[in-house]
Amino acid sequence: MRLLLAFTFLTLFVSAQPKPANLRVSTWVREDIFAGFLDNDMTRHAVGAKKLEAILAADPKAADAIAWQGGSELLFAVRAHDAGDVNGFNEHFAKANERFARAAALVKETPSHGQAVLAITGGSWVVFGDRLPPAHRTTAWQLVRENYTALRAAQKSYWDKLPAHHRGELNAGLAQAAQRLGEVELAAKLTAELAAELPNTPYAVFAKRWLDKPETMSNSKLTCSSCHDAGRLQAALSTGN
Repeated sequence: MRLLLAFTFLTLFVSAQPKPANLRVSTWVREDIFAGFLDNDMTRHAVGAKKLEAILAADPKAADAIAWQGGSELLFAVRAHDAGDVNGFNEHFAKANERFARAAALVKETPSHGQAVLAITGGSWVVFGDRLPPAHRTTAWQLVRENYTALRAAQKSYWDKLPAHHRGELNAGLAQAAQRLGEVELAAKLTAELAAELPNTPYAVFAKRWLDKPETMSNSKLTCSSCHDAGRLQAALSTGN
């Protein structure tokens, strides 16, 4: 109980502080937002949502913050869908698409946010693509491909220097998109490339499982094989990075 109270106090304290100037928006909000995305912790997610509001109050053109809001609206949309709330789904789904579109448009004014917006947008569709109503799933996975392909191209010159998590999630997302879009041969090719590029990682383990048992592909995933460990924010605050 004491540990829980201490953690709750620390979370509330951090969320009440303005984002440090040298900290990326994603570093500041990711752990809170993904608590809702991956663990259904809506209390923690609300902390991240408040941080985004504060960021946008100070800078209404913070495209990366707007993209994170788009992901949050997708979360609310799939929760409404799961509850059978058609109107709620439609409302939040429309807001998600509007925020993603606005973030992409703002990147033209603030190109430095471009890669973040591509990663956040593509990643949000990856997380929720399979949970959408069937009529929306093809478009969702096409958007994964569109955003991740653009991100992969933008990172081409230093791709090999990126952490395994970044390369793994992007390539896994592209392979999974191909599979969900019915492109069996391309999915197998991208999965084999994923395993070869990142041996001795969880990505290689899951990729090999896909290749050995292709019948499991449609109801399993490659993404989030090393996802979003807790404590990154605190580490960043401690080191000033």
